[in-house]
Amino acid sequence: MARSHELSRSQLKHFCPELLPVAAELRHKDLFKDSLIECLGPLSNPSFRNITDEKLKRVAQSHYHILRSKILEGLCTL
Repeated sequence: MARSHELSRSQLKHFCPELLPVAAELRHKDLFKDSLIECLGPLSNPSFRNITDEKLKRVAQSHYHILRSKILEGLCTL
């Protein structure tokens, strides 16, 4: 979706907390996946914290913790 001419990567990154619920309601798998990925970053202040839908916020938080664990696990093996 981010490769679409209508939706740039920076727009997706900026609006991901608003796009995630829309993508879920529309059942648009690609937009949901791209929005979720963008909402997980940056690791120091992830955008998912701005999601107003509590169910989607928990989904994003769960994925954030999985991603963070994998990153930290990779750093420990260096």
